[in-house]
Amino acid sequence: MGLRKVKPHTVFRDHKLNHQIISGLKEKKVLITGATGGIGSSLVRMFANEGATIGIHYHQNQKQAKSLLHDIEKDGVKAKCFQADLLSTNELSLVQEFIERFGGIDILINNAGGILGFKDFLELDESAWAETHRLNVQAPF
Repeated sequence: MGLRKVKPHTVFRDHKLNHQIISGLKEKKVLITGATGGIGSSLVRMFANEGATIGIHYHQNQKQAKSLLHDIEKDGVKAKCFQADLLSTNELSLVQEFIERFGGIDILINNAGGILGFKDFLELDESAWAETHRLNVQAPF
């Protein structure tokens, strides 16, 4: 069987199952962390296309977050940007802010992550490794 092009939301080979999952997203309240990167922005657009209410989390890239917000709001999607440093315990009210704004949360996608202080894996020092661990393992918890 050869490879074929698929739309970003086509995940399952069983198209009936795929349709049931995707069509069940209308009016769901979805918060996506790390929403301004490649995967995150694709998730924002996919959920928006299905009629979900979207929380667009960003750490530093406000320009991209606002651009995503503008793109999906012009199609009538309810959405809001939320800035937070997931490594700062002082800024961990992100989920609570989303719930207060939209009256609940149905889906949380912990997409934020990366390697901090990355040059070359062999040059990664202990403090950069610890911060990377905090971002990828502790922050979603």
